[in-house]
Order: sequence, then C-alpha cells, then structure tokens
Amino acid sequence: MPETERIPIRFFIITFAWSWILWLPLVLWGVGIIPLSKDIFAAITVPVIGLGAFGPAVGALCSLRTTKGKGAIRTYLKSFLNRARKGDIGAPSTRPQSSRAAISFPITSLLGVSR
Repeated sequence: MPETERIPIRFFIITFAWSWILWLPLVLWGVGIIPLSKDIFAAITVPVIGLGAFGPAVGALCSLRTTKGKGAIRTYLKSFLNRARKGDIGAPSTRPQSSRAAISFPITSLLGVSR
C-alpha cells in the first residue's frame, strides 16, 4: 500500500484508539461492567471526555510527524501560532471578543447564574 494511502488509515486508527481507550471505562461503567462509586464517576467524567476529544488532534500530529519528520510538529505549531498572533486566521467568531462571549455563556449556565 502506498504511503499516501496509509496515512489516513493511521490517522483514523490513532484517533479512535486514543478516544476509545479513554472513553471505554466510562462506557463500561454505564453498562454496569465496571463498578465505580458515583462520586468517582462524577469526578472523572469531564476530564476523561475532554482528553478523549483530543483524539483527532493526536492523530493529526502523529501523522504529520510520520510524513514530514521529527521537527514538523514544531514548525506547524509555530506557523499556526504566529498567524494567530497577527490576526491573519479565523473568522470573527474566533476573535478574542467573541471567544469571551462564547466561553462565558456556558460557564454562567453551568454555575446557575441568571442572565
């Protein structure tokens, strides 16, 4: 199989492995296979789901390193961050003013603060 065809397969394998290795204990607890107290489950649910959501990013960075070499990730992140500082990328919804509003709404909702 040519290298160009193997990269998407590698990306999906890494993405699903990362996410489901982290999420599987929560699923097994939900089905009743793994016994956990509700306090422990409540404490680990949000961090585990959050870490599992980074599966596509981990898969992309692993694929980038595989195809472009060891320094490719650093080069990519530097170029991305430099453009972000200059304001060259992103729609208006990703600008700081909109980001603050997008973040503050869910936080106030979770804390029960009325608007």
